[in-house]
Amino acid sequence: GFEFRSASMPLRSRGAARDHNLLEQAVGRLMQLLPPSTRASARCAEWWAHRRPPRRVLPGVRSFGLEGHPLHWDDDGPEAGGRKPLATSVLYLAGATEVAAPTVVLNTTATGSGFYVGDAAWVVHAAEGRVAHIPGGMLHGVLPSAGSLSVPEDAAQPARLSLNVAWWPHECRQSRPSSASGKLPPSDPAWRASATSDLDARAMAPRPVTDIFCSRDSCRAPRAEL
Repeated sequence: GFEFRSASMPLRSRGAARDHNLLEQAVGRLMQLLPPSTRASARCAEWWAHRRPPRRVLPGVRSFGLEGHPLHWDDDGPEAGGRKPLATSVLYLAGATEVAAPTVVLNTTATGSGFYVGDAAWVVHAAEGRVAHIPGGMLHGVLPSAGSLSVPEDAAQPARLSLNVAWWPHECRQSRPSSASGKLPPSDPAWRASATSDLDARAMAPRPVTDIFCSRDSCRAPRAEL
């Protein structure tokens, strides 16, 4: 199974995060990149991290495969009242590996009477510094690596690392973990300066992969996009 732990960060009323440490600066940077309507409605940032492999590679291991992450909708438990987040942002801190292990977003949403299943998917490959914004109602997950990876010289370094933030319209009700606050890196003056300057970012919309639920006989083209 998968163990999941997250923490919540209150957002200031004018739609901004604090910057007392590097984590808050990263959340604030991600918030700057949100669509204006999402940024204006967000009141709580729920954050967590994904690391693959989940721990240091054992001595003697020369290659390994990356685990995937099951398809899911992000959920904030009872405090969300069954609603999905406004959006989820993924900041890839590491991930340009020799084999593909992309994030996959499906045009599948939960409705009051069941599910809407679309025929399109979007594939986002991890790259250091890349940010992906996923609409909150869309099903998403991570594929396992398409083959094995060589163990890097520093076996403690993750092959894939991401900071994930779900943006919620309600006030945070989950207490901030006090034990972790003292371990966070301090804020970076360069990040603070860049937050007030023009963003050096290039927005891209990945092309959808269509007919993802077709059968072998009904697919219009071979499924080679992944």
